[in-house]
Amino acid sequence: MSNELIPELHDCLKLTTLQHNFSDFDRFLNYAPNTRTWKGVIQHHCKIPKQGEEAFPAWPTDRETFLLHIADGFASGFSRHAQSYKGEKSFTVHKLWNPRQITEDLRLKKDEDIIQLLRIYAKGPSFEDFKKKYERILTSRAEDAHPGMNITSLLTHMVLTGKIYRVFKSSKILQVNDSEIGNSVEAVFKLTDKKSREWKMHLARFKFYFNQNPFRVRDLSIFDLLNETISEIKRKFSDNVIFASTDEILMFYDEHDKVMNEIRSIVGKNCLFSFVEFGQRPVEEIKKPEPASLSGCQSETIYPLLQESISPPICEICQMSSATKIWPDDYNTQFGLIRDGIEGTEHLCDDCFQIRSRPSKLRKLSKWPEENTEYG
Repeated sequence: MSNELIPELHDCLKLTTLQHNFSDFDRFLNYAPNTRTWKGVIQHHCKIPKQGEEAFPAWPTDRETFLLHIADGFASGFSRHAQSYKGEKSFTVHKLWNPRQITEDLRLKKDEDIIQLLRIYAKGPSFEDFKKKYERILTSRAEDAHPGMNITSLLTHMVLTGKIYRVFKSSKILQVNDSEIGNSVEAVFKLTDKKSREWKMHLARFKFYFNQNPFRVRDLSIFDLLNETISEIKRKFSDNVIFASTDEILMFYDEHDKVMNEIRSIVGKNCLFSFVEFGQRPVEEIKKPEPASLSGCQSETIYPLLQESISPPICEICQMSSATKIWPDDYNTQFGLIRDGIEGTEHLCDDCFQIRSRPSKLRKLSKWPEENTEYG
């Protein structure tokens, strides 16, 4: 059996027209892979069937499949937004801004295509390789086909499940042993309920702002620093960051002080500050991506460290540090340039001077007044 469980690949049958509970899988049993990932495919559900409902063939039997089961449930609830309407199932993603964009059901229907899928699973592919092969299906197939809930793609769900699984697995706080996992679906169901109430996690939203008040075009390089800040946090906390935009991130983690200290360091060196909302609650209570919805939610503003004393002249851009540079004289001296048409002189701190000294992306800006160009 292949040693590594790839959590993103847990929803194999959702790429096909087969039933998710394996009720019509018998004709493919000879092609079932013998890998840890396939064990996750079979065992990541723990559902006690209702009367008349067909049960799933297996349930979690060890720590990995148990964590995958909880991560899958958390990721599903987190992205479905709990809207359900009557009507027929729709297996394609409903694009809220363009509902007619995806209309073709691309799921695998032919036996030979499903067999090929199983053979790929048997080879133990990485998630990236698998995504390249089946990306069209993954991006068009709705994670939940119920009307009103089919707005999240299977790809988004797989990525989120993988992140949550690795956060759980690497945690020193969220503990579960193979010996705790019972030998019946009822026992595992009770353990899931118990751990979901015991395990407490943090959900935090960080919003980033400039210290500066830019007034020259070159000062707009602060947007590059903002982008670099987001990218650095995503690299350091790749699994904890579950959403990122151009100026904010949403994070899920267990060690609050560690995360806050790291982000405080990154924000400080990049001349930004951040407003953060965060809350710590049991896993079962974190049901939507909004820290403010959590009981006991707190807020804090993360500022860079200030100098103990600030002597004039004050930096004219950030007004948070003593000015140590004169623009453009120190810039020209640094690069051996002759003052060329730049009017005025400003006193800047080291940080704001470095930001303004970054190469400008508007290379033709200095020649703008000289060129006879019409702009329509």
